[in-house]
Amino acid sequence: MKKKLLIFSIILACIIVFCFVKNKDNDKDGYYVLKKDNIPSIDKVLGKRNLISKNKKNDNNNLIKTYIYDKIEDVYSDLSIYTDYLINELNYNITNDFNLNKESGTINLATNSIENKYVLIMEIKYSKRKYTIKITRGKGKITPLNNS
Repeated sequence: MKKKLLIFSIILACIIVFCFVKNKDNDKDGYYVLKKDNIPSIDKVLGKRNLISKNKKNDNNNLIKTYIYDKIEDVYSDLSIYTDYLINELNYNITNDFNLNKESGTINLATNSIENKYVLIMEIKYSKRKYTIKITRGKGKITPLNNS
């Protein structure tokens, strides 16, 4: 009986550890989570939006999460507010020219991860009533330019 109880306890402990490790990258309410980085989501900054799909994958040791939102009333206002928040409050850097006055386009932003030697790259593709947010966590470091 003691042997069965010991085996059961070991199995239960393994299940608990597995669940803890597996849930490390699960999103928390209002945040996109990539390892130790918690990025405020569109919902956190703007209020609930129509998320129709989310996906997580690893590609060449890069963690990639993709979120697709649809049936958005004002894509351009949403993205203007969200990107302003990321740039001004969280120090994200703009890595491409974009124009929210165009009907569709792509916005690229990047910042250093809270873990050394990693960066977060956010690509936002948008059209009239839809946007897709793809966040990649990979090795690298953003260094400020010296403008002297």
